[in-house]
Amino acid sequence: MPREPEYLAIARALRAELLKGRYDAAGEIPGTTAIAERFDVNLKTAGRAVQQLVAERLLIPRRGQRPLVVPPDRRTTVWPMTERYARARVN
Repeated sequence: MPREPEYLAIARALRAELLKGRYDAAGEIPGTTAIAERFDVNLKTAGRAVQQLVAERLLIPRRGQRPLVVPPDRRTTVWPMTERYARARVN
C-alpha cells in the first residue's frame, strides 16, 4: 500500500491541533518556516500542508501574511473566491 504524502500527515497533525483549540479562533497559526522546522521538512512541503488546510476551509488565506484560523462557528461558511482564482474561473 502506498505511503501517505508527508504534507498530508503534517496537515492531519495541524488539523487535530486546530480542532482541539490549540490556536486561538480567528488567530494565526505558526508560519511555514516554524512548521518546516517542527516536522523536519522543507518549506514547500510545509506550505502544501497549510494549503491543504485552506482547501478544507479551516484556514483563511491572506496575501503576504500567515493564514487565519476559521472560528468554529464559521467552519461551514463557504468563502467567496478571490483574486487570481476568481479571475481564472471567469476566463
